Amino acid sequence: MNVLLDTSFILDCLREKFDFTLAEEYGTMLLAEEVILELEKLAAGRNPNSDLARLALKIIDKNKSKFKMIELGNKYVDAGIVAYAKDKNLLVATMDSGLKKQLRKILVLRARKKLWVEN
Repeated sequence: MNVLLDTSFILDCLREKFDFTLAEEYGTMLLAEEVILELEKLAAGRNPNSDLARLALKIIDKNKSKFKMIELGNKYVDAGIVAYAKDKNLLVATMDSGLKKQLRKILVLRARKKLWVEN
């Protein structure tokens, strides 16, 4: 199975000091170019998530062999994730409540210490 990582999942894991690359236990980790762009925009700004986004980019770069890069083909990342997920049998790793409502299979961080699949 494949696991598509969303920006919210990556940032929340880092906020809770949890290694988001452990999602590989559920399958091949997919990372969308659009998610990378979101992280880069956050990293370049001055907001509460800037430091987390920079750390995320470093971790992704250091572990790039663990990720399969994809393109969603939609400038709206959430809409692209929903469309991509509906065409494939995969888990979406997200903490975004809007995405959770639209998807069947999601991977979330529970109790700040373990990954959990919700249907």
